[in-house]
Order: sequence, then structure tokens, then C-alpha cells
Amino acid sequence: MFVDLTESVPASIRADVAIVGTGATGLSMAMSLIEHGATVAMFETGHFERSDRAEALSDAQVKGSLPIWIRSRSRFLGGSTNCWGGNNSPLDPVDFNRDWVPQAQWPIGPEDLAPHAERIHELFRLGEVDFSVDYWKHRLERVRDAVLFEGSDRVTTKIVQKTEVGHLGQVLERPINRSDALTVYLNAQIVNIQTSPDGSTVTGLDARSVDGALTTTVSADSYVLATGPENARLLLASRDRSPAGVGNSYDQVGRYWIAHHSALRGWMEPDPELDWEFYHLVPKPTGEQRIFAFLQISEELQRNEKLLNSAANFERFRPHASFNYRSSAVSTVKSALNRPTTPLDPPPFTPRLAGGISADVARVAGRYVNEAFRRGRGQESRVMIRNWAEQFPHPDNRVELTDQVDALGTPRMKITSNLQPEDRSNLQRSFETFAAEFEAFGYGKWFSDFPKGEEWPAGSINTSHFMGGTRMSEHPEDGVVDAFGQVHGLDNLFIAGGSVFPTAGVAMVTYTAVLLALRTAEHIAGKANLAAST
Repeated sequence: MFVDLTESVPASIRADVAIVGTGATGLSMAMSLIEHGATVAMFETGHFERSDRAEALSDAQVKGSLPIWIRSRSRFLGGSTNCWGGNNSPLDPVDFNRDWVPQAQWPIGPEDLAPHAERIHELFRLGEVDFSVDYWKHRLERVRDAVLFEGSDRVTTKIVQKTEVGHLGQVLERPINRSDALTVYLNAQIVNIQTSPDGSTVTGLDARSVDGALTTTVSADSYVLATGPENARLLLASRDRSPAGVGNSYDQVGRYWIAHHSALRGWMEPDPELDWEFYHLVPKPTGEQRIFAFLQISEELQRNEKLLNSAANFERFRPHASFNYRSSAVSTVKSALNRPTTPLDPPPFTPRLAGGISADVARVAGRYVNEAFRRGRGQESRVMIRNWAEQFPHPDNRVELTDQVDALGTPRMKITSNLQPEDRSNLQRSFETFAAEFEAFGYGKWFSDFPKGEEWPAGSINTSHFMGGTRMSEHPEDGVVDAFGQVHGLDNLFIAGGSVFPTAGVAMVTYTAVLLALRTAEHIAGKANLAAST
């Protein structure tokens, strides 16, 4: 059932498990736990639809060379499934253990997540639990004729299954209403985690209605944080017992923030016979299953050249896209109009910026003219390459608290996200590999727009695939949670979602995040059964 905390608030709330957040990870855990016989209380900042009051609680200071837009998330029932693309693919085996990248090891492997795959395919109404090219080539004729780079040991194809389940909260609204074991509290913000005097056990949560008028306390046997970047924020802000925050004995909470970074750095003139649509970033339905693919640097090449994971998709040519000063110009103009709606801090309007913008405008005009001539001559339209990669895990990329507070009195976040030299060299090497293989296979001509020297490709964007901040580790001095998502040093606090990822890979976050969440739910249920039987 649903309870609106702005309309009615119990003196206290009690359940076997309390889950903060109703996104994909929180909801999947809740449905699993009630099937195991647990009672579950969930807490969602928003209601059934987006509201400015709830969304404003996400506001944060953002610093660094890889700008992010924290408002790209959604604070209402269903969380960020209300705004995601619905793309599902698992992490690659290489993502779990790379000895050439410091702090890039997971304490688990793909085999630990595999038992939960059937459940996520049922939840998101996906196809078979098989992401291999060979399976889909034999399954769909359209795929059999569309796969590129077959036989290459440097570039491979990664299959993505696209769900039609866009708003998980809407899908599960009726089952929640019918359940006596699951209560979802809407317009309910958790503002503090209470712990025992020695800090080893969570004893309760402080909940407040989103209008700030009503408060209550929550008690449970187990507690789960499933709120993306807010996981680190809530741990850091809960300072009743420790000035450093809950679970932060080793100063690991908030560190190793990671994401995927992306850039349009060139284009191709494909052979007229080349069918590249299977790798289009905005896919069309393929057969009875909605699948598409992206190109990927092979695991063999990653290991041989000690690279991070990297991928590429194709997009139809847009002459106005991929320019160095576009983001800076937009940020500067909006700042002048008192509309700070971009994640970038506006740069000063210097002669260099003015010259750069002028040069970009001239290049845009030239591309429009060139494209018009190409079409007039009956030539194939050019195709843009979107190259994207995982971000190098660095401890100084992190979530911290500011001196400012939100409407409910919780300190706001400051997120620092800087690209490292390893990020640039990795992106450039992968781009060069895609280009070389493209021409070696006779697919057409490839044109690079990658800057020379050590300059970073300006205009790079963050994909809003937020990860890290409460990373998984074998030892507490290296991270925040263990292999089951349990916070080191606390016997009943768990974390779910992309914030536990030690590495990003190039797979979409939700699929692996839900696999991890289902594994954590099973672990919580197992602990409860063990406790009940002893």
C-alpha cells in the first residue's frame, strides 16, 4: 500500500526491512524480500509524478573537468527508471579484475551475479539471458546480416537489450497497492541514520515529510540505502555518533566517484553498401526483440595495452555537433541571462573564448555547405562516431558535504569529477583502434577530430551514469561495502545501486545494479532466516 507522509504520519514505522529509494534497485529488492516472507517499508522523496519541491533536494555543487547534471535523476516513484533509456547489458568479465588499474578490483565476479539474471529479465520483460552475438545471429536474421568486424581481435560487438518497461513504479503500482507486506511512504525523505553508541548497528532512521511539517522514526532489522549519489550524502550527513559519518572510519565514503564520459570526435563516410544501423545509438525495434549493439575494444586488446573499457556508436551526421566551445558558450550565455541551468561553471568571456566560438561558427557553416554539396552530388550522408568510455577510478573524484543545507536541513553535496590523463590516452587509443579497423575492413573512410598533443577533447560530456562513492571492496580500508553490499563494520546496513561499483565498464548501469541488489536481497533474507532458526 501507499502512504503520503504529508497527509498522515504514524508515530513510528516498523518493518523487517527498510529501503530508502524506489528506483530499479530498491523496487527489485522489495519485491524479492516480500516473496521471502519479509515485511518491507520503502521511502520515496517524491510522489507519483515529478515535483519541483522534491527535485530541488538533488541540487549540488559540481566541480571538475567532467561536468555532470545531477538533476538528470528523478525523485518520484520509480526513481530514475522514469528517465532512463531502457538499455540493458551486463558488465564484461574484464571489468571485474584488472591488475593494471589501481583500485579496480571487485571482490566478486560475473559468476556471482549470474543466478539472478532470470529475475531481471522477467522484471524488465527482456529476451533470453544471452548477450552473445552468436545467439542473436541465429535468433534473428536481421542481426545475422548486420554484425560488423567479424574476425577482428581488436574490435568486438556488444549486444544491448532494450526494455519496454520505462517506468518501473507504474508497472509495480498495482502489486504494491495489493500487498499487505509492502508499504511505500511517499513524500518521505530520510534525513538521518541512527546508530548504536559503538556505531556497529543501525538502530533507526529519521524520516521527514517533503514539506518539512511532519517527522517520524523508522525501525527495522535491516536497512538498505538505494538512492544513487544520495547514498554517500546520507552516510556523511549522519554524524550523531561520528563526525565523519556512518561507515566512514577509513575516509572512503564518497570517494571514487565514476561515470561514463562521451565525446563526438569524428565522422565516417561509409561505403554505400555498408549497413551500420544495428549500431545506431537510437535503435529501431529488431524483430520481436528490441536489441541493438555498440562496438567495443576487445578484452584481448585491453589486457595487452592496459586500457580501460571503451565503446562507440554511430549517429546521423549533425553539422552543428561536436565543437570545442559549444558548452562553454551556452554556459556563458545562460549565466548572463541569470539562467544557471547547465552543469558547467560559466567561464570568463575572454578573447580566447570569443575567438574559439567564432572559429566554431565558421566550421559549422562550412560543414552545412559541404553536406549540401554532398547531397547534391548524390553521395551518402556522413555518419558521426560517438566514442565513450569508463572513467578512471580516482580517490579525489568524490562526494562531499557543503556548508549549505537543503529545505529539510540536510547538507548539500559537492561532487568533484575530474578527467585524468589516463582517461584521455585511453579514449584516444580506442578511437584510433576503431578508425584503423574500420578502414582495414573496407567499410569506408574515417575522419578524426581528435585534438593533437595533450589537449583534452573539449565538449566531452558525462552520460549521467553515476557510480561510485560507496564502492565495494574486500577490505574496509579500500571501500565502503563488502561483497554482499553490507557496509563494513555495520551488521544491518546495506547499500544498493551503482554507487557500489568499483569500476564502470561500458555497460549500462541498471542491469548490473539490479543483479547486485537481488543478490543483496537474497543475502538479507538468508540472514533473517538464519536468525529465526537459531
